[in-house]
Amino acid sequence: MIILPPFDIGIAHQSGTIGLMDVDRLVDVEPEHLSEAMRRKIDAARKSVQRLRAGWRPGPDTLEMAPRLHDWRFIQVAPRATVLVGTVVGHPRLGDRPWVQTSYLVGLDATHLKWARTLSRFYVLGEPSSYPVG
Repeated sequence: MIILPPFDIGIAHQSGTIGLMDVDRLVDVEPEHLSEAMRRKIDAARKSVQRLRAGWRPGPDTLEMAPRLHDWRFIQVAPRATVLVGTVVGHPRLGDRPWVQTSYLVGLDATHLKWARTLSRFYVLGEPSSYPVG
Protein backbone atom coordinates (compact mmCIF):
# COMPACT_ATOMS: atom_id res chain seq x y z
CA MET A 1 0.00 0.00 0.00
CA ILE A 2 1.29 3.44 -0.92
CA ILE A 3 0.53 6.32 1.41
CA LEU A 4 0.24 9.51 -0.60
CA PRO A 5 1.80 12.72 0.65
CA PRO A 6 -0.45 15.58 1.74
CA PHE A 7 -1.53 17.94 -1.02
CA ASP A 8 -3.06 21.42 -0.93
CA ILE A 9 -5.55 20.64 -3.69
CA GLY A 10 -7.23 17.40 -4.75
CA ILE A 11 -9.04 17.36 -8.08
CA ALA A 12 -11.34 14.53 -9.07
CA HIS A 13 -11.76 14.07 -12.81
CA GLN A 14 -13.28 11.33 -14.93
CA SER A 15 -9.78 10.00 -15.57
CA GLY A 16 -8.90 9.95 -11.86
CA THR A 17 -7.77 12.15 -9.02
CA ILE A 18 -4.70 14.32 -8.99
CA GLY A 19 -2.99 15.99 -6.07
CA LEU A 20 -1.48 19.45 -6.42
CA MET A 21 0.64 21.70 -4.26
CA ASP A 22 0.38 25.48 -4.10
CA VAL A 23 3.79 26.34 -5.56
CA ASP A 24 3.88 29.77 -3.92
CA ARG A 25 3.30 28.28 -0.46
CA LEU A 26 5.75 25.46 -1.12
CA VAL A 27 8.59 27.75 -2.19
CA ASP A 28 8.39 30.46 0.44
CA VAL A 29 11.39 32.52 -0.66
CA GLU A 30 11.41 36.06 -2.00
CA PRO A 31 12.06 36.02 -5.77
CA GLU A 32 15.07 38.34 -5.46
CA HIS A 33 16.82 35.65 -3.39
CA LEU A 34 16.50 33.08 -6.17
CA SER A 35 18.65 32.56 -9.23
CA GLU A 36 17.16 33.32 -12.62
CA ALA A 37 17.19 29.59 -13.42
CA MET A 38 15.25 28.77 -10.24
CA ARG A 39 12.72 31.55 -10.95
CA ARG A 40 12.15 30.02 -14.41
CA LYS A 41 11.66 26.54 -12.89
CA ILE A 42 9.17 27.87 -10.36
CA ASP A 43 7.28 29.80 -13.05
CA ALA A 44 7.09 26.69 -15.25
CA ALA A 45 5.89 24.58 -12.30
CA ARG A 46 3.29 27.21 -11.40
CA LYS A 47 2.00 27.18 -15.01
CA SER A 48 1.85 23.37 -15.02
CA VAL A 49 -0.15 23.38 -11.78
CA GLN A 50 -2.54 25.99 -13.23
CA ARG A 51 -3.02 23.88 -16.36
CA LEU A 52 -3.56 20.70 -14.32
CA ARG A 53 -6.05 22.53 -12.13
CA ALA A 54 -7.93 23.62 -15.27
CA GLY A 55 -8.28 20.01 -16.47
CA TRP A 56 -5.24 19.51 -18.71
CA ARG A 57 -3.35 16.23 -18.22
CA PRO A 58 0.07 15.35 -19.63
CA GLY A 59 -0.37 13.36 -22.80
CA PRO A 60 1.94 10.98 -24.63
CA ASP A 61 3.92 13.86 -26.16
CA THR A 62 4.80 15.27 -22.72
CA LEU A 63 5.37 11.93 -21.05
CA GLU A 64 7.45 10.53 -23.91
CA MET A 65 10.04 13.25 -23.23
CA ALA A 66 9.96 12.76 -19.45
CA PRO A 67 12.52 10.74 -17.51
CA ARG A 68 11.33 7.43 -16.02
CA LEU A 69 11.51 6.87 -12.27
CA HIS A 70 11.56 3.25 -11.07
CA ASP A 71 11.69 1.71 -7.60
CA TRP A 72 10.51 5.06 -6.27
CA ARG A 73 9.00 6.27 -3.03
CA PHE A 74 7.93 9.52 -1.37
CA ILE A 75 10.17 11.19 1.20
CA GLN A 76 8.95 14.15 3.22
CA VAL A 77 11.88 16.57 3.48
CA ALA A 78 10.14 19.48 5.22
CA PRO A 79 6.72 20.04 6.80
CA ARG A 80 5.18 20.99 3.44
CA ALA A 81 7.68 19.44 1.02
CA THR A 82 7.85 15.95 -0.44
CA VAL A 83 10.33 14.59 -2.98
CA LEU A 84 10.57 11.31 -4.86
CA VAL A 85 13.62 9.08 -4.67
CA GLY A 86 14.36 6.18 -6.96
CA THR A 87 16.19 4.96 -10.04
CA VAL A 88 16.00 7.33 -12.98
CA VAL A 89 16.32 6.52 -16.68
CA GLY A 90 16.60 9.19 -19.35
CA HIS A 91 17.05 12.26 -17.16
CA PRO A 92 18.08 15.19 -19.40
CA ARG A 93 20.90 16.32 -17.07
CA LEU A 94 21.73 13.25 -15.01
CA GLY A 95 21.25 10.47 -17.56
CA ASP A 96 20.59 7.06 -15.98
CA ARG A 97 21.29 6.84 -12.26
CA PRO A 98 20.58 4.13 -9.68
CA TRP A 99 19.49 6.70 -7.09
CA VAL A 100 18.18 10.24 -7.42
CA GLN A 101 16.17 12.66 -5.36
CA THR A 102 13.80 14.88 -7.31
CA SER A 103 12.98 18.48 -6.63
CA TYR A 104 9.80 19.17 -4.64
CA LEU A 105 6.68 17.32 -5.75
CA VAL A 106 3.98 19.71 -7.01
CA GLY A 107 1.59 17.36 -8.83
CA LEU A 108 0.73 13.68 -8.91
CA ASP A 109 -1.56 11.29 -10.73
CA ALA A 110 -2.92 10.10 -7.39
CA THR A 111 -5.20 7.43 -8.86
CA HIS A 112 -2.96 5.57 -11.28
CA LEU A 113 0.51 6.73 -10.13
CA LYS A 114 1.63 7.03 -13.76
CA TRP A 115 3.19 10.51 -13.62
CA ALA A 116 4.46 13.13 -11.20
CA ARG A 117 5.29 16.81 -11.66
CA THR A 118 8.14 18.26 -9.63
CA LEU A 119 9.41 21.82 -9.59
CA SER A 120 11.78 20.84 -12.40
CA ARG A 121 9.86 18.52 -14.70
CA PHE A 122 7.40 15.71 -15.27
CA TYR A 123 8.44 12.13 -14.48
CA VAL A 124 6.84 8.93 -15.69
CA LEU A 125 6.45 6.62 -12.71
CA GLY A 126 7.32 2.96 -12.99
CA GLU A 127 6.90 0.43 -10.22
CA PRO A 128 7.11 1.88 -6.71
CA SER A 129 9.62 0.63 -4.18
CA SER A 130 8.65 -2.35 -2.08
CA TYR A 131 11.25 -1.36 0.52
CA PRO A 132 9.52 -0.45 3.79
CA VAL A 133 9.90 3.16 4.88
CA GLY A 134 10.65 3.52 8.54
